[in-house]
Amino acid sequence: MWLVVACSLMGCGQAASVRGLAPGQVVRRPGQPAVVGLGANNPGILAAAIKAQAGLPYFVKRLLHRKPNEEFAIKTAFHTSQPGGEEHIWVNRLSHSHSLFKGALANEPLDIPGEKLGSPVEVKDTDVEDWVIAMDGGKRVEGEFSMPAVSAVAGRDESGRLQRT
Repeated sequence: MWLVVACSLMGCGQAASVRGLAPGQVVRRPGQPAVVGLGANNPGILAAAIKAQAGLPYFVKRLLHRKPNEEFAIKTAFHTSQPGGEEHIWVNRLSHSHSLFKGALANEPLDIPGEKLGSPVEVKDTDVEDWVIAMDGGKRVEGEFSMPAVSAVAGRDESGRLQRT
């Protein structure tokens, strides 16, 4: 089961995910983005991860030569307190070296023991499930391949909030 935590790139409004919610189930938390259950092996999410991996060399090149008006984030899975559980969450404030990203959790985890909003984390290139580059304060966006799948499950009311807050 996937859960998506909405989190706008640098603050929160896109999706991250956790196993345990029914597909389409939404959890709202004060001051945090919604969390949406996507179900196990969601084909849209799996396709998004393939696109993200294919475009990762481009993303890393852009990150290493970033411009002042650009913000970067990646999405990856972390283990939860549930056996076999995963929470898929955005990571921002990125640096990259030797096939490894260093950054900070971009939103408050729902169930990642010992971690919180802003916790420093490391992510291997091979573990990146999605990426996004926001330019001009989010007016232009590249990547964010998982958003169509999230929007399809979350429904019309949630999708706008998930994409941008």
